[in-house]
Amino acid sequence: MKLKIARGICTLLVTGLLAGGIMTPLFSGEVTLVYAEENSVTVKNRSEFMSALSAQKSPIIVDGYISIGEEVDSSGKMLPVEIPGNTVIQGNPDNPESGLTSRAPVQIMGDN
Repeated sequence: MKLKIARGICTLLVTGLLAGGIMTPLFSGEVTLVYAEENSVTVKNRSEFMSALSAQKSPIIVDGYISIGEEVDSSGKMLPVEIPGNTVIQGNPDNPESGLTSRAPVQIMGDN
């Protein structure tokens, strides 16, 4: 009996999803694509990326594959990569091999 009820509920949920009844947009509004600004910078390696973060450049355009997060404290604990607030990081649209990975925690810094 419980199995029939569970199947019925699953069938109802899947039907609703397929019909679009439950699928509503999570975001509705304007989307602005950022391609270039005065403060933008294109980076090709880890040191350029970290320098761009320190200089609070935005957008930071990643051209190629970059791995970040190699800094450790005196005890060997990984230090977080701190991303300043309002920083846009995007891949180079002309290079499909562009990517960014981090071996350490990433901390998005806020206004305060």
